Amino acid sequence: MSIGDGAPPIINWQMGVVDGLNRMRRFICHVSSTVRLVGIECRLPTALANTGLGIASATRIMFATWPAAAIQISLDNCLVTGGMAATKLGIIACIGGSTGIIGLNNTTLNRPIVAVANNPGGLALIARAVLTLAGGAVLSDGGTLGTNYFANQERSP
Repeated sequence: MSIGDGAPPIINWQMGVVDGLNRMRRFICHVSSTVRLVGIECRLPTALANTGLGIASATRIMFATWPAAAIQISLDNCLVTGGMAATKLGIIACIGGSTGIIGLNNTTLNRPIVAVANNPGGLALIARAVLTLAGGAVLSDGGTLGTNYFANQERSP
């Protein structure tokens, strides 16, 4: 996954307990935000901080946005790994009238990870080229293809 010499940079997302619920630490993208990761290994938590507590569903994503806002996330030559079978962690969510665009190029989602998580009240566009979904990873775990999320056909390298 690295570009050039050496190992790729690694971002480790952490799980903690706040106000009696497990919460994944995440980036908050206000109003209209764009984030591009190139050649990064993203490691999501593989366990809850406290297994006796539930998880705040709005915090199970890497990049969060406000209602009625827009977010654009691009992962190019990246690896996203980790996640939990019982609670799929995701990259973005589109809730409360928000719009999300996620671009995945030469990227692997490995383990129970979802590109667009819990998409009941927003609209997502998933653009992908040479995307590998492995170990239980999926494009979306909420919403309906063609209704509130759209995805292009995968192309070969």
